[in-house]
Amino acid sequence: MGRRPCRAGHRGHCGSRQDPRLAPQGQPAQAIYRELAAARPDAFRPALAVSLYNLAARLAKLGRREDAPTAIEEATGIRRKLAARWPDAYYQELRQLLQVVAWLGHGESDASPHEPNT
Repeated sequence: MGRRPCRAGHRGHCGSRQDPRLAPQGQPAQAIYRELAAARPDAFRPALAVSLYNLAARLAKLGRREDAPTAIEEATGIRRKLAARWPDAYYQELRQLLQVVAWLGHGESDASPHEPNT
């Protein structure tokens, strides 16, 4: 399957089919987004939240649910702050993250989290 170009703000291509076992390699992305968010929070905190969400979703899909809550809880905290400041822009994403937190808490194996709306 071919690659599709990413949205603005992302480099390279998204949606390439990679081995899901590579998910933990996403952790350096969070380090980069943390640095950027520290320097320019309004510009990069949303991207950090998406990156943390994606990491949590991949960990959960790999059966590593015990590792997912830390990332999803941090993403939820960021989205709560964003939704409080800009509810029209971030409320739906916060709601989606809260559904994933509930999904992770219930340990349902026949469902999976949804991709974030970014």
